[in-house]
Amino acid sequence: MLRGTTDEVKHLNKSIEEARFKLRECYLQLQMQGKQINADTLKNLFLGEKKSENTLCSLIDYHNVRMKGVLAAGTLKNYLTTEKYVKLFLIKRFKVNDIYLPELS
Repeated sequence: MLRGTTDEVKHLNKSIEEARFKLRECYLQLQMQGKQINADTLKNLFLGEKKSENTLCSLIDYHNVRMKGVLAAGTLKNYLTTEKYVKLFLIKRFKVNDIYLPELS
């Protein structure tokens, strides 16, 4: 924090305090989500940057599209059934439609 009574000092102190408040909010948000808290995740959340991480459902979709011409129809049917059950599991267990791969244990 800066010392002084000029308008510029007051404005800078207010900006610093707002940044501290937003950092605390980001920290609490990560903590409530149960995500790993480190400088990079906190910085990315603070700046609004989202890492392009793959999700489980997007990986399954990618596999099914790539293997459509390679696998027999019966085998592909089994993969589609597995996809359906994975999505039901995510909804029941985690209450989400999709999950990022780094969040899986």
